[in-house]
Amino acid sequence: NLNYRFQPDEPSRREAADPVVEYFKGKYYLFASKSGGYWSSPDLAEWTYIRTTTIPTIENYAPTVLAKGDTLYYVASGSTQICYTTNPDVDNWKVLSPSQFTISETDPAFFKDDATGKVYAYWGCSDKNPIKGVEVDPAKGFKSVGTPVVLIDHHTDLYGWEIPGNDNNENRNGWNEGATMLKYNGKYYLQYASPGTEYRIYADGVYVGDSPLGPFKYMENSPFSIKPGGFIGGAGHGHTFKDKYGNYWHIATMRISKRHQFERRIGIFPVYFDETGGMYCHTVWSDYPFAIPDQKVDFTTDNGSLNWNLLSYKKQSAASTTLNGYDVGNANDEAVETWWSAQTGNAGEWWQVDLGNSMHVKAIQVNFADMDFTNKASNSFTFYQYKIECSENGQNWTTLVDKTQNTLDSPHELIVLDAIQQTRYLRITNTKNMSGKFSLYDFRVFGQGNGNVLPQNVSGLQARRKTDKRRFLLTWDKQEEVTGYVVRWGLSPEKLNNAVMVFDNQLEAGFFNRDVDYYFSVDAFNENGVAKGVQIVKGEMYFGTAYGGAAHEVPGTIEAEDYNEGGQDVGYYDSTFGNSLLYYRKDDVDIDYYRRNSAYFLTNTATGEYTNYTIDVKEAGNYSFEAVGASVTAGSEGGFSLNFDGAKSDSPIFTQFPVGGRSEFQQVKVDNIPFSQGNHVMTFNITGSIYVDKFFFQKSGTGLNDQKMSQLVAYPNPSSSIFHISLPQSGIVSVADVYGKVLQHYYENKTFVDLDASSYPKGIYILLFSSDNQTNKIKLIKS
Repeated sequence: NLNYRFQPDEPSRREAADPVVEYFKGKYYLFASKSGGYWSSPDLAEWTYIRTTTIPTIENYAPTVLAKGDTLYYVASGSTQICYTTNPDVDNWKVLSPSQFTISETDPAFFKDDATGKVYAYWGCSDKNPIKGVEVDPAKGFKSVGTPVVLIDHHTDLYGWEIPGNDNNENRNGWNEGATMLKYNGKYYLQYASPGTEYRIYADGVYVGDSPLGPFKYMENSPFSIKPGGFIGGAGHGHTFKDKYGNYWHIATMRISKRHQFERRIGIFPVYFDETGGMYCHTVWSDYPFAIPDQKVDFTTDNGSLNWNLLSYKKQSAASTTLNGYDVGNANDEAVETWWSAQTGNAGEWWQVDLGNSMHVKAIQVNFADMDFTNKASNSFTFYQYKIECSENGQNWTTLVDKTQNTLDSPHELIVLDAIQQTRYLRITNTKNMSGKFSLYDFRVFGQGNGNVLPQNVSGLQARRKTDKRRFLLTWDKQEEVTGYVVRWGLSPEKLNNAVMVFDNQLEAGFFNRDVDYYFSVDAFNENGVAKGVQIVKGEMYFGTAYGGAAHEVPGTIEAEDYNEGGQDVGYYDSTFGNSLLYYRKDDVDIDYYRRNSAYFLTNTATGEYTNYTIDVKEAGNYSFEAVGASVTAGSEGGFSLNFDGAKSDSPIFTQFPVGGRSEFQQVKVDNIPFSQGNHVMTFNITGSIYVDKFFFQKSGTGLNDQKMSQLVAYPNPSSSIFHISLPQSGIVSVADVYGKVLQHYYENKTFVDLDASSYPKGIYILLFSSDNQTNKIKLIKS
């Protein structure tokens, strides 16, 4: 509940982000982006704002501070100017001169190693460039010692949480940024944020090393700080620090990002370490009431929560007036991105909630939305004046909270009542005329429900890992008497240390790491308490179900359009949503139709797309795979690679299609694929823009001709121009010279065709025909 400052530019909105906290001379000092000053606190709960005019770069993003001796140093992004003070309670900072600091990079961070006294700087904020570090010498004006070292690069192929998009789904690098260092138990924890501050899935991961400049090893439980669910999301670009009792905390950026992508807030989360040095962060209940301890506590078992339940979620509400598009129900929907607004800012505008039954209310959090405010940085702070009343019948009201004389800017105030209030209705009324509109992100009521109906233990949990192993789909049985669920996950059944709150009985997410196993459990909660999950399941690969319900037999032919059912990220992945062709199937995969051959084929493909096929191998052994298709564009030929049963392949064999149009599909081959008997899933991974018609599987080493294939006939033969070709069935037709050079290659759906050889020089040619994993050839003589 900071007095978040309004920004100087349009649109009018509050912001503080990229925080760093330093315990210095008996107080905590909090610095954050674009705040015009900083805050001090004796206890991490109550904060005093200190405006500054003596730090020239106070308006820069992502500051960092360093406490060394009796001096506090400050530097911000994009500047080499270092400021310092011995008393940050007074606005009397000095600019360091002379300064030898040359790192004018984005998102700097300082770290002092208590073992050696050496100081290090870290920086980086890019979707391309790595995070780097170097030693600096404060005694020489923070001059760099040695050469900067690359410490963290981008690995979106491995770590789904580094991929941008509201659902980690944009198939590009995110912004790795906001590095910070912590030393714990002799190890160095280099933390960084990704994929972008404007997303709810903004998070912090960590690498661990034995020295401040590495080398570092990625900690697979990353991101250790993530909060995509609940009232407000985001827990990235943070800073981990130790309080005066020895407890660890992570203070990080949370997002609203509605008026502007940099509309942000700050959250603080308890941090703990396990016996192996794993670093974890309690985030899931952090936007509920919790206590800041005044002693050393064990955060492995104590997350600080007061265990007060949310009583107001989606309860019936009413208001004096409602501005169009800002519905009354937005003020208790547990989503900071939506809000209710009255039509005016006049005194007398009100909003109320019916809890449904008389309940024990212990606290109320009032989150003001500043609708249509025009405040700028020069007059950045504002204050609301209001009263909160309670009623048992909705008619007779008693004042519960009186803020009619308030002069504090408290946009997210948690009001803890002096005594438990038994009530059914609550109403907040504006008592001060304002130039904007009276509005609420959420009016959140906490306490104890008036009932004994606790949630049931969650049942029916399924954790399906998708073909993209960075993504999971979790589902479980829905309960009627619940507010929501908490999904917990970890790398072993004993360490389900990450969590997200959801309000439906499923979670689809892409913020997982590709090459580790995950285990899941789900808690259920309502107004009366929490039912801890007792069912723990391992995430298993899921590729959807076979098209039409029956696996494709191997050996045999598979039409490319008959990929598995299950939809996006299950049966297929298509990078462009929507399908204007709508042939054959009505999903996102583009399927075209070639009328000449009565053939459907995949088209409009892009690198990274795939289709899954469930196959039934009748006999164990090695098989050859042939794909019929073509690359669309010369000079950037596309093709494919194969994976089976979700097995990771560091360097899958890429098979390239020759360039061709719809009438020039060719057959390319992959040999010696080993299979055990039974069902498998083939993933056809696409590179570039290709056409794909069908696939043939045949047992390696089997004969090519059988009685049916011997029905391939050409007449007259010899011929001076036209050969009449009789085919045993549809398939691939090729004409080659005696040296093997293919002169003509196409897919034919008919059993009788004419081959025009009038342009061929006189000589001997080979006609080849392939179908159903078998090939036959005959000699043609051009006379």
